[in-house]
Amino acid sequence: MSLTTVDFSVIKYLEDQGFLRCYEEEDPEADKVIWLEIGNESTPAFVTRVYKFKNYSSHTIPTSYKPSKKLNEALINRFGWGIKNGHKVSPDELKSGGCYITTATLTALNKNDNCYELNKFREFRDSYLITKEPHLIDEYYRLAPKIVNKINSLNDKETVYNSIWSDYLSDCLSLIESNRYKEATNLYIKMVNNIKEKI
Repeated sequence: MSLTTVDFSVIKYLEDQGFLRCYEEEDPEADKVIWLEIGNESTPAFVTRVYKFKNYSSHTIPTSYKPSKKLNEALINRFGWGIKNGHKVSPDELKSGGCYITTATLTALNKNDNCYELNKFREFRDSYLITKEPHLIDEYYRLAPKIVNKINSLNDKETVYNSIWSDYLSDCLSLIESNRYKEATNLYIKMVNNIKEKI
């Protein structure tokens, strides 16, 4: 499983601000430190591993970690990003719920942020993609904002969003509703790749 990494300066900042405490955990492969958010300690916030004979260290965010609003505000103020579902995301992403292209498309179709369709896509992301395909989420968060910004700069953006819905997202939703998650994933990947090529 691919985990999002952070620089140790992020952890140090949060520790200095009184958000984190740490404890060491035995690991035969590495010196391991678990960082817990004070008052929100059900899952680790960060995991540091220093590999003893490889001259390598990593600082990762577990996908199960759900930070408090105050910790995310501190991250946004200091680094310009927050954490959602174990990934570094923009402030807009935290507000929108995370489905950039889907949200933009359904907004163009006059759907609200709490509509059935968006909630089904978010459920799909949170229950399937995060556990089965976390690397795809990292790639999507990197590409999707640029794609949406490009579409929004077009004179015929409404036509483009209508095509995205009719050509891809409506079928993707049907697959999700039928629990055909792998097929939905493949169709969503195809959609992103085709949009990238066309715009």
